[in-house]
Amino acid sequence: MRTDQRNTIAFVLEKMLSAAISDDITTTGYQFVEVMISGHNNPANARYYYQEHGYKYNPDLVIVGITLGNDITWHGYKSGVLPITDDDGAVFLTLASNAQQAGTVNINLILPSEAYTSKSSVWEEIENVELRIRKYLAAKFYLFGYCIPPQLSSNTNDRYHVYGAGFSVSIGLFYRPTLPEIEAMYLDFEEVLAGIHNRVKANGSDILFVLFPTRVQVIKKDWDLLTRFYSLKETKFDLNYPNRRISRLCREQNLHCLDLLLPFKSHYEESNTYLYRPRGDMHLNETGQKFAARILSKHIITSIKSGKSKQNAEEKTNDFYQE
Repeated sequence: MRTDQRNTIAFVLEKMLSAAISDDITTTGYQFVEVMISGHNNPANARYYYQEHGYKYNPDLVIVGITLGNDITWHGYKSGVLPITDDDGAVFLTLASNAQQAGTVNINLILPSEAYTSKSSVWEEIENVELRIRKYLAAKFYLFGYCIPPQLSSNTNDRYHVYGAGFSVSIGLFYRPTLPEIEAMYLDFEEVLAGIHNRVKANGSDILFVLFPTRVQVIKKDWDLLTRFYSLKETKFDLNYPNRRISRLCREQNLHCLDLLLPFKSHYEESNTYLYRPRGDMHLNETGQKFAARILSKHIITSIKSGKSKQNAEEKTNDFYQE
């Protein structure tokens, strides 16, 4: 979003991989690398695209990027993209007629009263004035764009009235205990991942799931701003829960995953360099795209050079998750 094509993860990754491989001819042999993007905005639609078109390119590696902010909550699985089982028991996807391809049936899910902390009306009004000033300055000056809370997708979010499945943050994913509606989203998401993994492996390609954290997971200041101005009770949220849950799924089903949460957090804490766009935007900026591409490139090249079997690579990844 709002990033020139030559600064996107895919383009930068393609150049990094080509350079790394061509500089080490004795190990890998010279070859060109092409990175293609399906252009679909969630794993369910990406799975359908691969089933219908992507497999025809015979990719060596299929990379499924997962944005923890909305890829779990916003998708068309079982609404616009329907799973069907053939006579052999294989699951395929089909499109429902005249159906929304990406969205959530729980768009109006409001966090329960236990998610909030009460404040005096006087203090709330002071904070409301402060927030208006912050937003005004953010609209006028670029640097102030990092002084407002992350977007929650809708202007109707307010104190004691926050949408748990908002498009930008999907803060309900972190709420504990998990709400029944959110649990259903997790289960659909996990079913999609297992399905695309099985489909890709059956076609003879490798597959890698990459977890992209939200800005509130990476930047403590953003989380503090969000909880303060929306009166959220921090103790009711676990910002690492989605990562732990997905990593457990990876271990149980032998899925190859790369979690960018720790690298992103370390990079920000060490350099104080922003990886996301200003004004609360959920999207990575050019620096974030390049940094993600560098981590991803090193991960892929290391796997190539190691000469280890897929099983060993997965065991190494699982050890990383457990740490």
